[in-house]
Amino acid sequence: MENQRFIPEGWEMIAKPITHPELTKAYQTGDIMQGLVTKCDSNYNLYVDMGNHIQGMIPREEVEAVNIDETGFPKPNVCARKSK
Repeated sequence: MENQRFIPEGWEMIAKPITHPELTKAYQTGDIMQGLVTKCDSNYNLYVDMGNHIQGMIPREEVEAVNIDETGFPKPNVCARKSK
């Protein structure tokens, strides 16, 4: 996995949902898109809502390395829901 720099999720306010053409262009150019993580499954894959009924999945292997523990799994806080 390449080390890349990402700003924290939610740092930039998303003014409008992402469109399919914008997503296609980002895929082709390698641009980084921002979405809201809505779910973490039992295999620690993260599910992302991009708006406009566009959803994606980040495989566990691609989760930011800073949040990986010594066993190679995401730290519990990555997949924990904060209580209010």
